[in-house]
Amino acid sequence: MLQVERDSWLLWNRARDTLNNTRQDLPEVIPGSSDRLIVEHHLINDPQLRMAKAVQGWLQAIKLDERYQADLKMAMTKLEPKRIYWEKTCHFLKSSYNANLPNPYITCLDFDATHKQKRRLCDTDEQEENDLLQIVFSLLRVGEYSKAKNICKSTGYHWLAALLSANELYHDENYYCSEANDIVYPVEGNQKRIQWIESMYELSMD
Repeated sequence: MLQVERDSWLLWNRARDTLNNTRQDLPEVIPGSSDRLIVEHHLINDPQLRMAKAVQGWLQAIKLDERYQADLKMAMTKLEPKRIYWEKTCHFLKSSYNANLPNPYITCLDFDATHKQKRRLCDTDEQEENDLLQIVFSLLRVGEYSKAKNICKSTGYHWLAALLSANELYHDENYYCSEANDIVYPVEGNQKRIQWIESMYELSMD
C-alpha cells in the first residue's frame, strides 16, 4: 500500500502543472522547423501532451526501483567489451573456410543473417546476444536510451546503437543561431525520422 501511495503522489507531482501552465501567447511553429523545436512547441501549448509525457516519466520512475537497478547491474556484469559482435561465429567462419569444414551456422555477419538464412549462431554468441537484448530492453523500459546505446557500442553492436538513434528528434542548431556566431554545433537526431517510423510501422504489420 505504501508503494501504491508513493507512486500515486509521484504521478500527481509530475502532472499537476499540465492543465494550468499552457501559454496562449506563443507564435505558430515556423515552417521548416526541426522535429525537436516542433515537439517542444507542442509540449508548451498542449496540456494533454504534457500529461502524456508526465505519465511516461512516471511509469519509468516507478519501474526503476532499487531491486530493478540491482537486477540490471547484475545482468550487465555478464557483458564483455568487444570490437565486433558475434566474435565466436566470426572466428568459426574463418576457421571453417580455411579448413574447408562444413558450416552449420550463418555464412555472413549481416545482423539479419539468422532470419534470412534460417541458420543459427554459435552457442556463446546466441547467449551473449540474448543477454544484451534483455539488458537493452530493461534500459529502454526506464528511459535510459543513452546508456542502452553506449552498451551496444561497447559490445560491438554498432548497428543496434544506430537503430536506437534513428528515433531521436532531428535538430540543427546552426540554422537558428546568430550569423555572427562562429561556433559550429553538432547536428542532433535523425533527419529521416518520419521515414524510419513509417518503415518500422510497416514491418510491425507484417
